[in-house]
Amino acid sequence: MTLLAPLLLAGLVGLALPLIAHLRGREEPRTIVFAARRFLEGGDEILSQRRTLRERLLLALRLLLLALVALALARPVSRHEADLAVLGEAHDAVLLIDGSRSMGLRIDDQSLFAATGEAAAALAAALPAGSRIGLVGSDPALPRIELGADPQAPVAALRERLAAGDPRPGSWRLGDRLPAALALLADEGRPRVVYAIGDRSAGGLASLPTSVGEVAVIPVAVDGPIEGPVAAPPEHLGIAAATWEAAPEIDRGALRITAEIRSDAPADPDRRHQASVALRIAGELVTQASVEVAAGQSASVELTHTMAGDQGPAPATLELIQPDDPLPSDDRRHLWLAADDRLSVALVNGDPSEVRTHDEVFFLATALASEGGDRRLLVRNLAPDQLERQLREGGEGALAGIDVLVLANVPAPPEDVSRAIVARVREGMGLWVTVGERVEAAAYNDRLGALLPSSSASRSSPAPRPGGARRRARGWRPPTSITRRCGG
Repeated sequence: MTLLAPLLLAGLVGLALPLIAHLRGREEPRTIVFAARRFLEGGDEILSQRRTLRERLLLALRLLLLALVALALARPVSRHEADLAVLGEAHDAVLLIDGSRSMGLRIDDQSLFAATGEAAAALAAALPAGSRIGLVGSDPALPRIELGADPQAPVAALRERLAAGDPRPGSWRLGDRLPAALALLADEGRPRVVYAIGDRSAGGLASLPTSVGEVAVIPVAVDGPIEGPVAAPPEHLGIAAATWEAAPEIDRGALRITAEIRSDAPADPDRRHQASVALRIAGELVTQASVEVAAGQSASVELTHTMAGDQGPAPATLELIQPDDPLPSDDRRHLWLAADDRLSVALVNGDPSEVRTHDEVFFLATALASEGGDRRLLVRNLAPDQLERQLREGGEGALAGIDVLVLANVPAPPEDVSRAIVARVREGMGLWVTVGERVEAAAYNDRLGALLPSSSASRSSPAPRPGGARRRARGWRPPTSITRRCGG
């Protein structure tokens, strides 16, 4: 058994109080003056009672009661047979699962991400009777389970997600996701605990506090004992960065792709790793190159490819070829390559205004125009009805030339338009949604929920906008704008 707040055991000092009460518990003698006192001699013997312990059983009960109070304040935690710390009384618990990329590290043929399922099952089985349990994760794809009395419900939902494969890039740090776990714990007078299951990396358990107010945060490490040192990960190579640029000196449609390969190993210039980097466009291998990396160092490798003159933006993948890699998630980088590297940005203005400083996209359009001196940005403005008309007349191909679509305070598009947007985003188009009075949370959740990093919710605007009445605003918690770029 361990204690969540061992310093509160200082309350055991209070055990001296019953002892003092027993010693001073008898009534103090009172002096009574009466008339016959003058006949008494001054040398008469004065009798007094010694202070001794009486009613020893009552004293023991008082000491035991105070000791139990001090122990309860120190919040004892029992150790399950799987070496998991669990609060020893019925309580509300939320499992906070680390779904970041580092959890894809494989040790003994099992990823750390897969190990979270075993830890969650052990925790659910060890909870005292009467406890309630919920689930939330740092990966938006992980399920969110409200508090419930069934301990197997969150475990089953987590295992279903684990069966889909290792975590994807782009997850939050575990500490940044803690507020979502706290939001599931209603203050109903019951003890509340967040059991954080993850690795001990800087973005994992190391980013969490030990408590938030009255809510305890108990770390559950899947990469070793929580008190022990963090073991060095197995040696492996990964793609640390990837960039591309036009290479007109080679050919009109030539591109130069550069990848930085990093070795995660103790620095040793005498030990070197050989690896191959392949470039695939639309799934087809087009070129590859070899690279040699010193242990603990980085090295750059350059690949060139010539795009067809009429070939538009195409999905490309840089892949590091190495067998038995313990962290396969950092072996790939996704890019969009095009012979013409200009970006087409479509601004859909949901709340235009005659006063330009009140216009929904004025400042954004001005900023983009200032960056377009080299003609790398092509910006055009659309009204919501124009976007709908173009999609219905031209089909999904109407969005083919758009790299980034901005929906600025636009009501949720109709279902057919939303389906076309979802399909185009999955092909690689960027989507940026800004919220305002015209955005209805429920409609966006229903039609574009597959693209949103979190569910939208309603909120009231604290003050009216200039020249307008107070209105009901719709927004997302926590973000106030959302970007999505598939394949990036």
